[in-house]
Amino acid sequence: MNSLIKNSLIVLWLFGFVPVLFSQTDPVDSLKLALKIAKNDTTRCNILSALAATASDEEWPGFNEQLKVLAEKNRNENAANKKFYTKHLADAYGNIGFIYGNQGNIPKALEFNEKGLELR
Repeated sequence: MNSLIKNSLIVLWLFGFVPVLFSQTDPVDSLKLALKIAKNDTTRCNILSALAATASDEEWPGFNEQLKVLAEKNRNENAANKKFYTKHLADAYGNIGFIYGNQGNIPKALEFNEKGLELR
């Protein structure tokens, strides 16, 4: 009986401890870390786009603004990847339109949504 109790305690301990060891980190934290170490602007754009889609309501507009600035800069300077950066810029403009729409500023929302549609 003693070994049965001992084995049961080991199993319970493993079920309580092992999931903590293998639990995934927050995807937003992982993306933030990836953004810090990313060296390539195309990679940075992809990460910023993912952060704008998944971060909290307080954080995502800041990531979207970084995406917009990076895409604008590279769209004009990098002819080889112009289509890639144009797509990300269009997404950023659409997100800005969404923000203005939520604030009730319909003229600005339409302006940025139209900019995004033009680029698409």
